[in-house]
Amino acid sequence: MSDFDMNPLHWGETVADDVAEVATPVGQYLGDEYEDLVNPNGHGNPDPRTLQETFGHYVDHSHDDDSAQQKADEQAQKAQDAQTMTQWRADHPGASSMDEASKRITLDATNAVPESESTQLGDLSSAEGRTRALARLTQNRADLTPIGEDECGAASMVGGALLAGGDQGLNMLAGDIEKKELAGGLDKKSPEEMVDFAQMTVLQAKIAAKLPLTAADMHTMDDALYHTVKMDEEGTPAETMRRNIAEGDRDAGLSKAGLQSFIDENPDLTKMYKDNGMNLALLNTGERDDAHRRVSSHFVLEVDGKDGVAGVYDPYSRRDGQIINGTDAQALKDYNEAQMGRVGPGYKQ
Repeated sequence: MSDFDMNPLHWGETVADDVAEVATPVGQYLGDEYEDLVNPNGHGNPDPRTLQETFGHYVDHSHDDDSAQQKADEQAQKAQDAQTMTQWRADHPGASSMDEASKRITLDATNAVPESESTQLGDLSSAEGRTRALARLTQNRADLTPIGEDECGAASMVGGALLAGGDQGLNMLAGDIEKKELAGGLDKKSPEEMVDFAQMTVLQAKIAAKLPLTAADMHTMDDALYHTVKMDEEGTPAETMRRNIAEGDRDAGLSKAGLQSFIDENPDLTKMYKDNGMNLALLNTGERDDAHRRVSSHFVLEVDGKDGVAGVYDPYSRRDGQIINGTDAQALKDYNEAQMGRVGPGYKQ
């Protein structure tokens, strides 16, 4: 192993110092291969024939080795959830099936614990490996900080790149983020936006060097994509976004139009989503506006199968795992019932 330092960036005196901190070790480590990162070969799904089938039948075995006490606690929690739903129905006699579906979706997120930032994604060369990695990824951070709470749209899109293309898909999306960051000139970007750009270069370097990817790497990409699309929507600097989220801004999520525009601007991303039957779905999770109308408030990744939606990846931490498919028919029905719109190839802003 070389001396290539993958530790977090340290602020220099100038923006140029920050970028140089990334560019110098990356270039030394990869040599000529560094120049190839901007034009990666292959953006598609390495295993397109089995993705939908694998995703649609995936079973989470992460709790198979739980202790007897842990399994008893899980059963007790399910019993408590059932009681909560019974009481909720009694308190909401006129509730619709969408309202009930939204309630069950939010209930499953109660007391869920995200994976450690150091969790490795493992081998992403097969559909099974990519699905297993995605099942462990959340937009939420292990330290439960507010950062990430509003990044469901970005995390769903990153999840789609991982699921469809593995290393290649992530490399492609990182390049699309860099391309967007370059628009208008890096000299006009804030220091934190420059770091976002530099961190995508670091991620591409890790992929090219075949270094293990972690949950922290995916959260770095979530952040960069979120900042990029949000800047395009509102012109809000990245550092201001972070401060707003840290102070409890709950209206900080990305818009349907912003994510659709990002997909439309990147033909490689559009093709990857289309080829793999993927889109982002907007859900109502119980929120209503001042006129008491339902509003969409959460993005998830949908994967279509032969007979409709094969499964859903929900990036918000869930007790029952991040992938919902036909192995839990009621949960999959709830996600379909709560849907209020889609983002993806062929959809309009």
